[in-house]
Amino acid sequence: MRIALLLTALTFAVPLHAQSVTLGGEVTFNPLTVGEIETSNIYNLDQAFAENHGVDVPAPLRVLVPQHDGLHVQAIAVPDGGALMAFVFSQAGDTPQERFFLEDLQVTDAVIPLFADSEDPIHQRRLVAARLLEEEVFPQLTEDYERAEILAIETVELGNAQAALQLIGGYYDQNFEENTMLRVVILPHPNQEESYMAVASINLDRVPVTNAETLAASVSGRVLSSWLYE
Repeated sequence: MRIALLLTALTFAVPLHAQSVTLGGEVTFNPLTVGEIETSNIYNLDQAFAENHGVDVPAPLRVLVPQHDGLHVQAIAVPDGGALMAFVFSQAGDTPQERFFLEDLQVTDAVIPLFADSEDPIHQRRLVAARLLEEEVFPQLTEDYERAEILAIETVELGNAQAALQLIGGYYDQNFEENTMLRVVILPHPNQEESYMAVASINLDRVPVTNAETLAASVSGRVLSSWLYE
């Protein structure tokens, strides 16, 4: 199964400023088992999180994580690979062996210039985000998987992020024989360069994502919709 979304045209006619876009920790799809934190509907990346886990938090952030019967949520602080926070969503079962993977979502830091001197700073931020997603992030995330393809790079409105841009792609996980959707979203902070990137993988064999509406209704989609820089 594959999701088909309309590619929003992004013109590179305006030259990019000589500023760099950088990412923090690498994001992996290895099993996440380190540093589980207390389950809650509200999760904060803030100074308390930074002190508790010995990491830098470049931008205070709050997200809401849906919880309901039939859904098992594992929240992990500072998982292997360098992300700051990760969530793994699975079909609930009495034991880990009885659970089926549904989705995961990982959050890592990213630096997106403000382009304050540009005539159109938001457009410039989207341009560099698009280049980063297509040329660096997607190849890195899918290098070990089969049938990797980019289906869309498009603007998206999520919480109070400015000029958010997402890549929708897919690949086949030959290790688990699953068709997987990859959603990578760069969420620039409205007032500073230090921001975040979120990476979601969705098991399309169990989560029926077929369009933008069902994507937004997924668990990771609802978490991203609650995105709030504080």
